[in-house]
Amino acid sequence: MHKVSKLQCQAALSLDLPYTYFNNTHLVRIELGRRHYFFHSGHTSFNNAADSEKASNKFDMNQQLSQANFPVPRAITLFREDMTQNGLNRIDLHFPVVIKPTINTEGGGKDVTCNINSIEQLSAIARRLFESHNQLSIEEFLRYPKAYRVLIFFNKVIGVVERIPAHVTGDGIHSIEQLINKDNEIRKTQAQAVSMGAITVDDECHIKLKELNLTLDSIPQKDQQITLCYGCNSSRGGTMTSLKDAICRDNADLLCSAAEELNLNIVGFDVICHDMMSPISDTGGAIIEANVNPDTTIHEHPLAGIPRPVNRIIMKKIIQQHPILYWRYRSNSRSSTIIRYAKIAIVLVLATILFAISPMSILKKTPSPPHESHALQKQNPLNPRHRSQSPPPRLHHP
Repeated sequence: MHKVSKLQCQAALSLDLPYTYFNNTHLVRIELGRRHYFFHSGHTSFNNAADSEKASNKFDMNQQLSQANFPVPRAITLFREDMTQNGLNRIDLHFPVVIKPTINTEGGGKDVTCNINSIEQLSAIARRLFESHNQLSIEEFLRYPKAYRVLIFFNKVIGVVERIPAHVTGDGIHSIEQLINKDNEIRKTQAQAVSMGAITVDDECHIKLKELNLTLDSIPQKDQQITLCYGCNSSRGGTMTSLKDAICRDNADLLCSAAEELNLNIVGFDVICHDMMSPISDTGGAIIEANVNPDTTIHEHPLAGIPRPVNRIIMKKIIQQHPILYWRYRSNSRSSTIIRYAKIAIVLVLATILFAISPMSILKKTPSPPHESHALQKQNPLNPRHRSQSPPPRLHHP
């Protein structure tokens, strides 16, 4: 069973919601009367399809929030034909920049490269990405010490996770490459519960190591932590710590308003800032991406912190929207349970009665025949009844 689907089924079961799991498609269906709600991994029935499509386009999302004065990085978009027209020379952005596919990063930050510092480096990476993507987004690279995933559901923050870039901790013996291989073996077991991938050695990893004046063959000192990239995606080696719903009121209002601007009932915002407990409007920060099919495993099975049962919160919304249908289902379910137990009780009573009148029971309760009883009495000289009924002994007179 898919990891997210398993959490959804467990949440439905805990709330006594009727669900069906389709093994071939990993689809979960919640059914109350004629109302059907479908869940497929992070995709739900709560968002409008057109709004989800628009928000999934990273450049469109960025522009829509920018026009509404939300804090986002400056960005442009490039198409494949722009490379032949020398379009990179017309970029009106400040380096360093980030480049990523506009439409699809396969839900894990794939093909995203941060901290590109020259037009030559950007051109080389863009040409490679255009082999598999038709449209790219280029954004100014903003540096903030912390990154978060904030899950919004119907204008309320229901989960906050701090996202930490891929890193290794030195032991004074092994090289960075060897430490990566050791960590990836551990991550294979952790991936059984939470959506996560191996630490990836890619362009961004080499850029980060170059910034630190290190290579894959460098041997870090004992307990020295080496950050391997800028992005924090767990599928690329990042880790996560659940903060439950720790967020200041100003930031919560800001992100709920952003979800409302995008017309999304459920969305996971990737946010960078100094601290989620300090207002972004005062200390700085930005909304990097909006995930319309957010991964819930990072909230329920974080590598550290307090787990947050976000799937149960999401399922409760179905009950709130259809309380009468839910009450009817529970009533019918209880009636069926009562009837089932009544049938079991009837079977037990009948079994007791049949046992009571069985041939063995009759045999046990049948009295002994009179002649047998009399014979036993005659064979027992100590029987007082026998002695009282015996004739007096005759006396012999000489």
